[in-house]
Amino acid sequence: MFCCMRTRKNRIHKENGGWRTITVSGNAKERGHQHGAQLSQEIARLVEVFPLALETEHHLSLEEYIDLSNKLARKQFDKCTEWREELEGMVEGALSKGVVVSVDFLFAWNMYHSISSKLYKPCKKHHHHDHFQGNHDHCSAFIATGDATKDGKIVMAHNTHTTFGLGQFFHIVQYVKPDKGHNFVMQTCPGSICSVVDWFVCGSGIIGCETTIGDINYLPQYGLPYFCRIRECMQYAKTLDDCVRIMREDNAGDYPCGWMFGDTNTNEIMLLEVAKTVAEPRKTKSGVFYGSNIAQDQYIRETQTTHGTSQPSLEKSFMARSNRLEWLLNKKYWGKLDANAAKLVIADHYDVYDEKMRMGSRSICKHVEVEPKFKKRPAKYPFGAIDGKVVTTDMAKKMGFWGRWGSSCGRVYRPTRTIRKMYPYVPNFRGEGWTRLHRP
Repeated sequence: MFCCMRTRKNRIHKENGGWRTITVSGNAKERGHQHGAQLSQEIARLVEVFPLALETEHHLSLEEYIDLSNKLARKQFDKCTEWREELEGMVEGALSKGVVVSVDFLFAWNMYHSISSKLYKPCKKHHHHDHFQGNHDHCSAFIATGDATKDGKIVMAHNTHTTFGLGQFFHIVQYVKPDKGHNFVMQTCPGSICSVVDWFVCGSGIIGCETTIGDINYLPQYGLPYFCRIRECMQYAKTLDDCVRIMREDNAGDYPCGWMFGDTNTNEIMLLEVAKTVAEPRKTKSGVFYGSNIAQDQYIRETQTTHGTSQPSLEKSFMARSNRLEWLLNKKYWGKLDANAAKLVIADHYDVYDEKMRMGSRSICKHVEVEPKFKKRPAKYPFGAIDGKVVTTDMAKKMGFWGRWGSSCGRVYRPTRTIRKMYPYVPNFRGEGWTRLHRP
């Protein structure tokens, strides 16, 4: 982790259980400048690591990747004046601390999830492997309310599954106080205008997270990038219906996800699956929605993923985690879900295929890094759960949540000598405890 810094305007910049907390405020340029200045060291590290990750995992140079990003969605992004000015402010803020970065670089960084499926193409020339970003399952999550929870209010939990090389940057907790719209807090990373790992709590009462929809069978056409739309939800949405409208508008399926939203004013929750098409939202004031990287909407699953009409085997990670979440949420913890129970669910290690507790790729708290070699994936490939988060209605009202950095279970990860040689930018991950993150 990096050392703490202070700026004249925003003095909050702490390391707390592995999390780095900052506050930004004002108009777009001001917010971006504060972000860039406070996170200048992290941005400098990102400028060093991101090109290495692109070359190692996608066989693309930074220049090729920036060109691709600009070609796919830069014109659409530049029409979003507020978000463009925020990136420009980040560049200026970083430069004020002696760190040089460009808007092109930061835009390409924000596009990473948006074009990951575009990068996954079996290609003899580049020897693409089966473990690349575009073909991995990302995240386990749930949201519950009413009869499903202990107090009848909302409980939401999420963990992020990603490569440890880029996952090292996702430890930022940013409180945003914009001159327009609602205050909000999100888990994010340096140089990003949205959450990236998609965890946010808003002053409007809206909270949200997502899990990706895996194994899509289409290439996005690229409308307005998803990160612009979800950022608009965080800052401007007042209701669940606002979230639906914003996520539908100019969607092209660039980041297929099952979005889980909650309204802490009414304790209503919603599942909104966004792929090439947008499913009809599912809402309830009593029940559970969960995600494990398989589409729940039948039309999306059959027409926009490779899963089709067949029932996937429990040997598959997404299916094993779905089965386990179903049992934990609708049987074991039904009516008992609170923050403590949610922490246990999101850190669960039961493997339903092997029918035993086994830390691995099929557990809700995902651990690919303990698995043996699989096809072209190296043994102990550095990928898995890098965090855990839990929020309740009462915590959200105070703009706070529980967070655990390192993995949902607190496991310590140290790369083997072989992994360090293959992926020299992968760090050690400390196992941290659960930390209550408060509004400054």
